[in-house]
Amino acid sequence: MTKNICIIVSGTLTNSISLYLCGIKKRAEALGYYCTIFSMLKFDRLDLGNQMKVYDLIDFSRYCGVIFLENSFAPHKSCGSRIEERLKERSHLPVVVIGESDQGFPSINHETKEPFIELTNHMIEDHNCRIIYCLGGTKMRRSGRIEGFMEALESHNIPCPPEYIFYGGYWKECAENLAKNIAHGNVEKPDAVICLTDHIAYQLVKSLMEYGYEIPEDIRVAGFSGYDCVFNKSMPLTTYQIDFDYIGAMAVTMLHEKLTGELPPSVPQKKQHIILGGSCGCNALPKRVKRQLFEEIDREEMCDMFFENSGIEYAFMECESVADVMNEVKRLNYLVPEKTLLAVNLYHAREDLWCHFISNLLEDADPIPLRNGNLLPPKINYMEECDNLTVLPISFKDRVLGYVLVGYKAPVCHDKFLLRFIDQLTHGLILQEKQKGKPEENVSEETEIPKTPATEYLFVKNGDSLQKLPLELVYYFETVDRHVYAVTKGGAYEIGKKMYELEDELNPEQFLRVSKSVILSLGKISSLHRQSNRTIEVQLLNKKTVHVSRNYIDAFQKKVRV
Repeated sequence: MTKNICIIVSGTLTNSISLYLCGIKKRAEALGYYCTIFSMLKFDRLDLGNQMKVYDLIDFSRYCGVIFLENSFAPHKSCGSRIEERLKERSHLPVVVIGESDQGFPSINHETKEPFIELTNHMIEDHNCRIIYCLGGTKMRRSGRIEGFMEALESHNIPCPPEYIFYGGYWKECAENLAKNIAHGNVEKPDAVICLTDHIAYQLVKSLMEYGYEIPEDIRVAGFSGYDCVFNKSMPLTTYQIDFDYIGAMAVTMLHEKLTGELPPSVPQKKQHIILGGSCGCNALPKRVKRQLFEEIDREEMCDMFFENSGIEYAFMECESVADVMNEVKRLNYLVPEKTLLAVNLYHAREDLWCHFISNLLEDADPIPLRNGNLLPPKINYMEECDNLTVLPISFKDRVLGYVLVGYKAPVCHDKFLLRFIDQLTHGLILQEKQKGKPEENVSEETEIPKTPATEYLFVKNGDSLQKLPLELVYYFETVDRHVYAVTKGGAYEIGKKMYELEDELNPEQFLRVSKSVILSLGKISSLHRQSNRTIEVQLLNKKTVHVSRNYIDAFQKKVRV
């Protein structure tokens, strides 16, 4: 029997999902199993495009069992339901679900009711809160967290009318909407808000502060999960620490028992408890969490430094063929740390998948076609190179160009280094594809080249919906914390696109990139001012200013004729 476990997960950028996977990998290694992980790349987008195709690569005959992280699909519940239906129809393997199973598979999940009672009691007993809201989740799905919240209020004889529970799924938009309604007086200002996840809580803190509220002086906020608190650099969050490693390890234990009929040695569970942070007014952040915070900040700074020094953005931009792109992958794959294997598979004509690159194994040879559902060429025994393998899509708009496979020896998860690397790789593949499709210079003057009409509007996020925004209203596009915003006279609206995608779609006669983080509407320029550092300050009609960086000055001066 093969000892390869198939792991299906939405994505691994949140710390909680990464810890589930680390627990799975550690336990699988201890019991002699290999793990192959299938994951999407950008699960935080409203439109997933064709990223779900990564799960079509799964050949169930190659695995002994499946672990499905259902709760990782909470923001896109319908996607998780479709995958579970497919497992029921196509797979005859043992399946263990982390979360809740719609198809009757054995499942395991962490206890949420009692921890939420403890968290709510803290707000009531230690901070004397009486008007407390609960934020997140869906009405259609039973939640131990909401049950715990209601039970805690009831035990203190505090009313909990239905309007104190604000549903809205697991997207940050539900936090933005609640903050807006509090600020506009549509709902009563609460003493505290307890959120179903840390991500919702972070967004609520941010949105309330944007409306002028002080946290925790005006409103106290708490999240839930415990480990994601390390990502907040401005205010440590009060939350509840969950032992995600244990749940992941127990999923492997359950699967092993189903496969062998034997119960392996038990897994020790860490103590779960409240982490008291500044968002409720306690500020008693444990030293361990502070250390995690500084380590995460240091890792992000290191990531930024490595990528800036590598010149990866310009390296892929100059590629004229797929072979050039693979040469850059060979040169720059050191940017993905801790891996023991990195491979790139690309689609050719007729949807055939070919392996173009495998670190240290296939670097300068011709591409090899992949047959019969193989993830890598048959002669390459990747299980000797790594103990677990992660498969991620290379996607652009509604297309999947191929897949990146990354192997690790240690029980680690892919992180921002890998995601940034795949983003730049995608950019390089799209650019060389466009270069290949350009007409040759000797095309006769009489030949009319059809032009794609320029985009006249974009869809931007507005609460839980998407709103149509005419481009004539946009002053500039700006990247802030890796999110792209369209800035108008009335405000800034987030859009689900990368800067290079916008450059491809926008009319070059109307919009021009003036720095790594800004694309400017040329029709909104009021005046120009040269700066002593050889940049140009641009004043816009709305009195705001942007700067043209030195790398973009020549193109800007030619375009505006200065």
